[in-house]
Amino acid sequence: MSLTTKQKEVIVYVLAAILMVIRVDWWWWGHKIYPLVFGWLSIPMIYQILVWLAGWLLVAYVVYKVWPRENETE
Repeated sequence: MSLTTKQKEVIVYVLAAILMVIRVDWWWWGHKIYPLVFGWLSIPMIYQILVWLAGWLLVAYVVYKVWPRENETE
């Protein structure tokens, strides 16, 4: 079964939305967390940054790779 471009876009946007909404601190609720990097970045903060980055990269991928611009030829 082959997916159409529209179906691929929907899948990627749903994944990006999920990644943008995930709150990593829920997983660490109630745990004592100490800063790890630069004296202020903790493991949950690093995870959150990476999750947001993954969501942003998915959106960027769709915008620049999945949707061809009308004035560009392949």
